[in-house]
Amino acid sequence: MRKLLFLLLVLPVALFLGACEEEAEEEVEEEVEVVEEVTYELVELEATPVVFKELTGDYALFGDAVEEGFEILEAAEIEVVGAPIGVFHDNPEIAPVEELRSEVLFPVAEDTEPPVGYAYKVTEGGTAVMTILEGELTEENMPDYDALFTYIAREGLEVAGPVIEIYYWDPELDPSEYVTEIYVPVTEPEAVEETAEEPSA
Repeated sequence: MRKLLFLLLVLPVALFLGACEEEAEEEVEEEVEVVEEVTYELVELEATPVVFKELTGDYALFGDAVEEGFEILEAAEIEVVGAPIGVFHDNPEIAPVEELRSEVLFPVAEDTEPPVGYAYKVTEGGTAVMTILEGELTEENMPDYDALFTYIAREGLEVAGPVIEIYYWDPELDPSEYVTEIYVPVTEPEAVEETAEEPSA
């Protein structure tokens, strides 16, 4: 009888402890979050013929300029041969919103005659630090420019131009599949030649 009573007392405790262990394991599994590591790469930008338009104002309206550009170029029967490009000259945390300068660029064939309101140029090539952002650009999913510029400084490089973004956003893709390539042109600081002082006589 005592043995049966002992088993009846122990069994609920064992079940309770087992349930606690399973719950703890579930909580641990829920707390584990996979954080994708941001990578940076030193690359060479190619000179690219583009039709472009200079913009002033809120960067948040840049998407409208891209859509408008596609419509105007299509109406002018100008073929866009690459992904659209954004060039951003000012830091939105410093410059007033109404004074922010940017450019919207569309890769085209060489010597393309631009439509009214646009101009033609060949972008400069050069060395840049590149990183990739996956997914749609939203307030919650934005490039970490502080980390990007910190990396550039840590590598002993100097910023040599404005931020460049290339948008691989096919309308047939789900926004989660969008890819944005982000570039910051850089140069290596010139080495300072040390001149040995001649000993005085």
